Amino acid sequence: MSQKLVCNCNGTMPLDPSKLGVKIHTALCRQELNSVLGAFNGDDSLIIACTQEGALFNELAAQSEKPLIAPLRFVNIREVAGWTQEAPSSTPKIAALLALAEMPEADPVPVINYESQGRTLIIGAGE
Repeated sequence: MSQKLVCNCNGTMPLDPSKLGVKIHTALCRQELNSVLGAFNGDDSLIIACTQEGALFNELAAQSEKPLIAPLRFVNIREVAGWTQEAPSSTPKIAALLALAEMPEADPVPVINYESQGRTLIIGAGE
């Protein structure tokens, strides 16, 4: 199980900690940086629900005395759910995004390049 740090971006997102099952921070990238630094010392992998400040959090992780157990992972709940017109009812979507961030990364798939040279190839089931 991963530790999750979730921030409401200075109160701009209506996040319900009881429904999400996590503590909600208000200024994780500023006044509450100590929460991030403390999480680096934990034994769990870490997911931060903020992609905007990913560079800051990665830099802090690189400077941490204790190496992280697993790669630091980020999930964008703000633009995908928290700052949308449906934000007041987006708790299930945010919970799903947090759960998805905990899933292992998929294996890469091979890439195939096509050059049409003026022709189109349609691949699919026949009639």
